[in-house]
Amino acid sequence: MAGNILPEIEAQIKSYQREHRGERPLYIVLPADDAQRLMSEVRTACGFAHDTIVTEVHGSKIVQSPAMSAGQIQLTNELPDIAS
Repeated sequence: MAGNILPEIEAQIKSYQREHRGERPLYIVLPADDAQRLMSEVRTACGFAHDTIVTEVHGSKIVQSPAMSAGQIQLTNELPDIAS
């Protein structure tokens, strides 16, 4: 995924909320590299120190999945199977 990933995630969360009566997804499932980029962007956007651990975006947990291809994003309320 080129460019910033945070705006794409925020847009998908808004879309998810429209489709699910305002509920936010519990999990954002991404390939490991994209998840790391997302966490870095959230850290920067929130003004956190570089060593701050980021685990969520707007209340949705970030989950790394080795089984996903670069650029894939899954928003879900079900605990994802992250086996490779």
